[in-house]
Amino acid sequence: DAGISGSGQSHDATGGVIKNDATAGGASRRKDDSVLPSMNNNPAFDVEYDNCIVGAGLSGSVIAENYAAHFGQTSLVIEKRSHIGGNCHDYIDDETGIRVSLFGAHLFHTRHERVWEYV
Repeated sequence: DAGISGSGQSHDATGGVIKNDATAGGASRRKDDSVLPSMNNNPAFDVEYDNCIVGAGLSGSVIAENYAAHFGQTSLVIEKRSHIGGNCHDYIDDETGIRVSLFGAHLFHTRHERVWEYV
């Protein structure tokens, strides 16, 4: 499963996330004054991967999982957010204990049995 390495978390063969700590040494500023993390000291970048996927949203996560499951390939998945799943991300509200969709409700529809089997 996931291991912690360097200044962020890294997941490998099943696809995953590399999240750099924006406060790590070497950080620089973007035009909008947000911090751009340095990737020079992250050990995840010292490893060779079969694929590099930008974005751990729904598509990037599914593609990484498929590369691993069907082809036995490793993927480096780079995500700027602090979570995977893109806009489908949800969380448990601390005060109420209710699961909340951070970016609004998402409805899933399919009539294909193989899609339900995958999900």
